[in-house]
Amino acid sequence: MGKETYSFTDSHEARKKHLSGRAHKANVKLWYDAIDTGAARTDGQWTPAGPATDLSLPPSLRPAPPHAFAILPAEWG
Repeated sequence: MGKETYSFTDSHEARKKHLSGRAHKANVKLWYDAIDTGAARTDGQWTPAGPATDLSLPPSLRPAPPHAFAILPAEWG
């Protein structure tokens, strides 16, 4: 395999400069805007996450339905 390449030399000063750079901050904003679905927790319940749950994920990675963990104490056994 090929040699891994990095965008900067990994030193404290270079990392600090990279993380404070305009391009890095713009990429971070794009990342968080892409995953922000508006899901919020209120009164102990999660609101539906919206479009992010419609991704074509394998079944093992799909989120559980809202009622999946609604088990009553009487059903604990």
